[in-house]
Amino acid sequence: MSAIVEKMEGDLYVVICNNCMHYNRKKGIACKAFPERIPDIIFDKNKHDTVIEGQEGDYVFKKKK
Repeated sequence: MSAIVEKMEGDLYVVICNNCMHYNRKKGIACKAFPERIPDIIFDKNKHDTVIEGQEGDYVFKKKK
């Protein structure tokens, strides 16, 4: 897999999510779009620049300031 994927708590997560203003590390592997858990499809494509079926709202990757 891509170099931007790391291991965390037994699950894979995309490091780029750490740079997104919607990412919620306190909830584990979650964000505003996926409050329960960021799905594997995000990891497979390594980005979230379009709305995906099943997500909450219209949140997509937006770089933290």
